[in-house]
Amino acid sequence: MSMVMAHKVARYFGSFKLFDEVDFTILQGDRVGLIGQNGSGKSTLLRILAKQLDFDGDEESHLSFASDLRVGYLRQEDELGGELTLWQSMQEVFADLIAMEYQLRELEKQMSLPEVFQNSKTLEQINDRYGRLSHEFERREGYQMESRMRAVLYGLGFKNDQFERQLHLLSGGERMRGALARQLLASPDLLLLDEPTNHLDISAVEWLEEFLSGYKGAVILVSHDRYFLDRVTTRIFEIEHNRLKTYPGNYSAAMVQKEMDLKREMDLYLRTQEERKHLQSFVDRFRYGTKATLAQSRLKMLARLGHDEAPRQTAARMKLELSPRYRSANRVISLHRVSKAYDKPLFGPLEMEVLRGERIALVGPNGAGKTTLLGVITGEVAPDEGECRWGVAVDWGFYRQGLDDLEESNTVVEEIMSAAPELNLADARSILGRFLFRGEDVAKKVSMLSGGERSRVMLAKLFLLGANCLLLDEPTNHLDIPAREVLEEALQDFSGTLLVVSHDRYFVDKIATKIWELNEGRLRVFDGGWSAYHDALQMESISLDASRRINNPGSAKSRHQISSLANTRDQKQKKALYEEILRLEKELADLEREKLGLELMMADPGFSQRSDRNSCLLRYKELPKLIETCYTLWEDCSLQYISMEKAAE
Repeated sequence: MSMVMAHKVARYFGSFKLFDEVDFTILQGDRVGLIGQNGSGKSTLLRILAKQLDFDGDEESHLSFASDLRVGYLRQEDELGGELTLWQSMQEVFADLIAMEYQLRELEKQMSLPEVFQNSKTLEQINDRYGRLSHEFERREGYQMESRMRAVLYGLGFKNDQFERQLHLLSGGERMRGALARQLLASPDLLLLDEPTNHLDISAVEWLEEFLSGYKGAVILVSHDRYFLDRVTTRIFEIEHNRLKTYPGNYSAAMVQKEMDLKREMDLYLRTQEERKHLQSFVDRFRYGTKATLAQSRLKMLARLGHDEAPRQTAARMKLELSPRYRSANRVISLHRVSKAYDKPLFGPLEMEVLRGERIALVGPNGAGKTTLLGVITGEVAPDEGECRWGVAVDWGFYRQGLDDLEESNTVVEEIMSAAPELNLADARSILGRFLFRGEDVAKKVSMLSGGERSRVMLAKLFLLGANCLLLDEPTNHLDIPAREVLEEALQDFSGTLLVVSHDRYFVDKIATKIWELNEGRLRVFDGGWSAYHDALQMESISLDASRRINNPGSAKSRHQISSLANTRDQKQKKALYEEILRLEKELADLEREKLGLELMMADPGFSQRSDRNSCLLRYKELPKLIETCYTLWEDCSLQYISMEKAAE
């Protein structure tokens, strides 16, 4: 079923063309990743689809939507506000269901009144209204309303104690996550998301991946998170050179297809040019000789070939090389029993060393203290206990997440020259050109730059610094995919030491050789990049869940079995999980049968006369929650079982 059809859609800002001749169709179940360089028009296209912006074009241009299509749109800067609590804001999404539930409770009260249940006609009318309303409430999953709100809020990283907090008391990032939660709970037919993973930690991003992968409607999302795009999307739309091209599959599949298409177009262009050269040579030789007729024929063939342009390559990329001026000692950073607390303990005591050449990614949930730990290392934050020591000849550079160490009143070129006073204007302009600042761009005030432009200025300053140890706090924020790829390549070639905080799993997998996980005050170390770390966490989760269900965790036998499961994924765990799945399926069937039986009983005109009427109503009210809990357990067990099956293949 087509939800949206676009034909020759264009958008101009004055004489500047953002994109034109855009054609696509959105079908139910599509999960589209919209990609392109910063400024290519991705957010603008989302605004057009959200009917918040008009499109341009000619008389053939049109954009049509399915009738009664419900569209939800999350902008990058969307955040909740006001005096409502977070929970009340979520309840607003279900205002009609809450009103329906109130009507059901009122009807239940009426049915319990003597003047009603003693009057068979009145009771029958109320029972009929109650039955129809109850059926509609159940059809629209009203009984799962509260569990859905909790699931989405928990999934996006909120805690119970935040549910009753007023929105204006939440942080900006929390209000943005709240805006995302509302869109997800509203379940529109077409969900438009502009950078939905901003302000989410890795666990929340993984939860969102699962949610969107099973979404019943269509999703179009803008994201620079390649891991996220790979796990969620079924199609990729790329805006490049003012045109939109569509690819089947996820991001990785699309990039393979793009490379193949470009190679095929280039091969065709080169063959055409060779043919053109051959035909032109024949025409030039025989135009006025005995073969003039043949030459005229070749001339017509030349005309049919047209004047093809060479395929346009990928847009310009910045050029980044990070070369240390000199080498540091082997021991770069030493943490000795470092602790930090604010309202409550944040982390510590930490005892850790960073050695020359190590490439460490510091990961963990929001609020774990990652940025604070970087601040302790740089000396900007004083630890409560312990100390941090730098090694001999360590020259470090710090990329701050907030990009707040740029001088707002400087122009771009002044900012660069302030970092390297020995530079002359020509050299500064040349360096800035490597970071895609050309012409009048270098005269822009820092205060007028976009997030992506500010990031490129910071990277240019790191380029000039020549440090042998780089501390990077979310360096890929604000960077588009091509810029992230350039940064990855530069860091892979960097011969110094890296300590990076990042939520970008693809980026971490590319550059990290060790993971530091900071969580609940503890620092754990894992060898390898993101994939190895993720596999290790999955093994921990599987063994922990299985041990809780199968064994007494306190026994020596249990400890031996847990170790065995973690190392071998033995068949006992799979068997136990399978038996638990079968038990839960039987329990679900029993609960569903009980619910159906109660509904039939309540539909009977004589139900109001039963002595156990109130207990039946209470039981009926409990059953949806019991079914939901049982189903959640069944789903968890099934996912664990499937994960083990895949791991064993």
